[in-house]
Amino acid sequence: PLLPHQRLEPDTRHVFEVADGGPIEWVRLDAYPDGGLARVRLIGAVDAEARRLAGYRWFNALPDDQALACLGSAGLSETAAATVLDRRPLTGAYRWDRSVGPSPDEVSTLTRILEGRP
Repeated sequence: PLLPHQRLEPDTRHVFEVADGGPIEWVRLDAYPDGGLARVRLIGAVDAEARRLAGYRWFNALPDDQALACLGSAGLSETAAATVLDRRPLTGAYRWDRSVGPSPDEVSTLTRILEGRP
């Protein structure tokens, strides 16, 4: 457990600090008695590898028309976008045939977007 059981007051903001215990993958919140919660915020940094994997999972789960729209708005040509779509599911460990695939700049743009890099 990150925290021991805590007594909460209604209509009150509660802030709990957790000692640095390493990366946290999942958080479960149990409310007793079940009166509900309005909002829970967890503040911290997302692990770079977890962010990268989430980007690829998100893109691979998109319907084709939405994926094409995302690729187009990222600046990929229609031909390059179609090639990327044909290669799904993407994992990040791919190589492009420059004669039929996206240009190096387009691959760089796509990778930055999916992996959450500036």
